[in-house]
Formats: sequence, C-alpha cells, structure tokens
Amino acid sequence: MTIAARARIERGVVARLREAPDGRPRREHLAAAVRETLIHERIVVPAGELRSLERWLDDRLFGLGELAPLLRDDNVTEVMVNGLRGVWVERAGRLEESAVRFTDPEEILVLMERLVAPLGRRIDLASPLVDARLSRRSHSSARCSPSAASRRERLARTISSGTARSRAARWTT
Repeated sequence: MTIAARARIERGVVARLREAPDGRPRREHLAAAVRETLIHERIVVPAGELRSLERWLDDRLFGLGELAPLLRDDNVTEVMVNGLRGVWVERAGRLEESAVRFTDPEEILVLMERLVAPLGRRIDLASPLVDARLSRRSHSSARCSPSAASRRERLARTISSGTARSRAARWTT
C-alpha cells in the first residue's frame, strides 16, 4: 500500500471517528471506520494487510504511534527517541538504530502526553517535569524545557518508561 493511500485512509478514518454521537473517537469504532473508509475510497485490501492496517491505525490514533511495535518487541529492553534525529533501541545489551523517524516535534509531544495523561499527569511548559508510576513495575520520567531559539513552544524532552524487564523509552527533541 502506498504512503498516499495510507494517508487517505487515515484522513477518512479520523473523519468517521469524529462523527461519534458525543464527538469523542473510540477505539472500538476503529474497525468499522476502516471498512467504511475503504469502501468510500474504493480501496481493496487483502485480509492480512487489513489487520496490519487496523493495528497501524490503532497505534497511530490511540497508542504510541511508530514506537508501539518497538515497545511490543520482547527483545527490546529500551527505546530512545532522539528527537527528529532518530530512534535507537537496545537489544541484548547492544544499541542499534531503528528505521523509525519522526518528522514533527508535535508528534513526539502527543505521544508523551498519551503516556502520562491516563495517570492524571501532564507534560508542558507549565509542568515541565513528570515522574509517575505507570503500572506495578514500570515508570515514566519526562523533562521538558523551552528553547530560546523559538517563540513557539519548542521543547527538549526526555521520557523513560520501564516495564517488568526494565523496558524503557527515552525521548528528546
């Protein structure tokens, strides 16, 4: 599937999810929104690819986006986001560069907010530090500071998120 087709599908799915009676997109409506969008856009997708597309959209719209597959990988013990410069992972004690790249610092901020919002926490210029327990054996730490080079909220961020095996995600923009 081409990038352009994926982008058209994503726009269509987002539009359909926003049509919810209360205006709040819900994860449980994703599969129906994908099917409706594919019919409307006249795109045929094989069943296996459809499941992959739904997983990608779920990660992108409700989860941790491009980082989700890395965090699901049992061999990955740490994920480090170095802003727009790249994403690195640790496997078996060795660092390796991943294929994941962010092109927009706002996308990193959204993912950070998704990580801490369910805990009743926030990360922004007014609240630049977060250290919160995510689950029984995992935690998230984030630091956010403004850059004097821009009037816009340009942020430098670092996030750590560990699991029972000390899995972590570090983010910097």
